[in-house]
Amino acid sequence: MKVVSLFIDRFRSLDFFGHFLFALFIAATINFYDVFILVLRRTNGDGYMVSACYYAPPPAHLPRLLVAVSLLIAAVGVFLRSFPRNIWSLLGLVGALSAYGLWWSNSYRVFLSLSAAEIDFLNNIEIRHVAYLYGGAWLDVGVAVSTFVALVLIAERFLTREQRADSGVEHVDFS
Repeated sequence: MKVVSLFIDRFRSLDFFGHFLFALFIAATINFYDVFILVLRRTNGDGYMVSACYYAPPPAHLPRLLVAVSLLIAAVGVFLRSFPRNIWSLLGLVGALSAYGLWWSNSYRVFLSLSAAEIDFLNNIEIRHVAYLYGGAWLDVGVAVSTFVALVLIAERFLTREQRADSGVEHVDFS
């Protein structure tokens, strides 16, 4: 019970950015959970009989897992009370944005090869994509844009702290 009350007290003391980053982590976790349940349903056969054969999880499984883990690192960084919390948050956000960038570049490569084979992937119902993220959803786009906004905010906070330290002005950070 003490851990839960400590977590709630720390959550109440966070500023807007901390709440925003924690909500972003929850959204990414829900987004990953959607694909995880899809994979679980596909692999859950009737007893020992496998009704369908899949060679790999859906294309959105690994990128969403990487985004959720990276945003977990960023959320833990926000809850730390020591100095490296901004560094942990910055690393987590860079990791999440990198996962989205790699996912988009891999999707682009797939769509380029489909175009070379003269397959109309934009109007094909079997090739699911949103904003050229192969296997993606609109929540992925929202999480990616929100991650970019959070990265800009944490980078601005990190850089202004160093400028204040260079100018000799003391600042008390209440977050």
